Amino acid sequence: MEKYGVLIFILALIAVAVATSIHNRKKQDEKRRRTIREAWGKETKREYSYEEFARIPHYYRKRLTSGIDDATWNDLDMDSLFEKLNHTYSSVGEEYLYYLLRTPVFEEKELAKRENIISWLSAHHEDALRLQEVYARMGRARRIAVSDYLFSLREAPDLPVIKDISVDIGLIVSLVLMILGQPEAVGVCVLLLVFNVISYFQSKGKVEGYFSGIAYLVSLSGYAKEVAALQLPVLEEENKKLFQAARSFDSVRRFSGLIALSGNVSMDFGEMLFDYLRMIFHIDLLAYRFIINQIKGKEADLKTMVESMGYAESCLAIASYRESLPYYSVPVLEKRETPFVQTRALYHPLVEGAVANDFATERPVLVTGSNASGKSTFLKTVAMSAILAQTVHTVCAEEYTGSYTRVISSMDIKDHLEEKESYFMAEIRSIRRMFEAGTKEPVMVFIDEVLKGTNTVERIAASTQILKSLAEPGRLPFAATHDMELTELLADVYENYHFSEEFLDEDIHFSFRLQPGPADTRNAIRLLKLMGYSDDIVEKANKMAERFMESGKWS
Repeated sequence: MEKYGVLIFILALIAVAVATSIHNRKKQDEKRRRTIREAWGKETKREYSYEEFARIPHYYRKRLTSGIDDATWNDLDMDSLFEKLNHTYSSVGEEYLYYLLRTPVFEEKELAKRENIISWLSAHHEDALRLQEVYARMGRARRIAVSDYLFSLREAPDLPVIKDISVDIGLIVSLVLMILGQPEAVGVCVLLLVFNVISYFQSKGKVEGYFSGIAYLVSLSGYAKEVAALQLPVLEEENKKLFQAARSFDSVRRFSGLIALSGNVSMDFGEMLFDYLRMIFHIDLLAYRFIINQIKGKEADLKTMVESMGYAESCLAIASYRESLPYYSVPVLEKRETPFVQTRALYHPLVEGAVANDFATERPVLVTGSNASGKSTFLKTVAMSAILAQTVHTVCAEEYTGSYTRVISSMDIKDHLEEKESYFMAEIRSIRRMFEAGTKEPVMVFIDEVLKGTNTVERIAASTQILKSLAEPGRLPFAATHDMELTELLADVYENYHFSEEFLDEDIHFSFRLQPGPADTRNAIRLLKLMGYSDDIVEKANKMAERFMESGKWS
């Protein structure tokens, strides 16, 4: 009986490990289910590391799609909007959602398809939660974007297998001989064990970067089958794609679990034991070789699963995001040669307690107003709404009707000192993009503080001609400016709107309400007084401004 003691001990350890793992998985599933239900329709609280957020755009960039350019994306702080929208639980979901948000659609059929899925999930809450549980169990890949694996599978290195199998056989034989009471087998077993541990880390270092991604992609096929098995009628088209693509992975999917937990830092006894077994017998390395050879010929099926799974979870995220908003509208879009917009109670999706405005125009718009009155925020609101309408089909307004359009902005210009480029040079380079875009497709352009990087006389002259040229058929420009001269010089081309303020009890109050016509007040000098500047400075500044307004000359 004693000679079987080691074997009994090993089997007992394995039994305890399996039981512990099953118990922990059940607890995790219950906690996950509660978390999903509590989070639905709530504002997301997720925090991103720099490395984590940097990986999310990879799928968009790998697709080589012409979407919203980097300057416009950054001007409008679309990263923050993505974070608000990102109600996903998986890597494929969040990477595809980013791609979707950055790639406006110009076809009614595709937007109608999205709306059908989003609205159905909103109306069938329990089905939506069941679907979301699948994505939550799939989770996020570690260390690298899923798309990086997806688009570089052919570059994954292979490893020879004969040595590992031979040493594993030797280890097993020596262990059996030890159990049978052969003392000379102890030394052989120890030598083989040391050799296998050392060679394990040497081999693993060459391929470890692929472990989590490959395991994630292969296990994706299992989750794809789970999504298809839910048989949600609104996903019938996606279900067919998923089932057909996932079926080709049946022979390799069972092996993905052998490497899925590699490198996992956990106090789970079962997982710790499995990690040691991988190290001793090279289980994950052997599984890697088998899996990589199988999936190298299945890139098309993998891309189908990533796209269909990502698309479905993106619609889930949008449905949950809609529930988190105070109100929203499903946009009505029309195809016109020149863009237009008509909206009621439009508000900025990132500004807490944002003031809503009614607005309608098919002519170019010039916005004036005091400092901090809301000009820039208004321009960003209109631009973001046009993008949201053609991507997530959800606009932060009570009503929104507009045209299919591209959006280009020049708002948050920075000096490029490393390129020895001045602010003004950066500004005119940014605005030139709007002309280079042409008018093959309708374009809405947004400029904040036109040419503020140069002197007043040349700024007004150049701004006038630039804004006139941008107002050609096919483009709808929106510009904000402090230069009141532009309101007269462009009056026959641009509609004038403004934001104003009131001074109450030695304090300034902004209504953030859009009003027709040009601004008729200035607040810069008065703000000096409110901020504690001396009366002498304020009085002299006021007199200089008054003399200039009377004579047109500075004195």
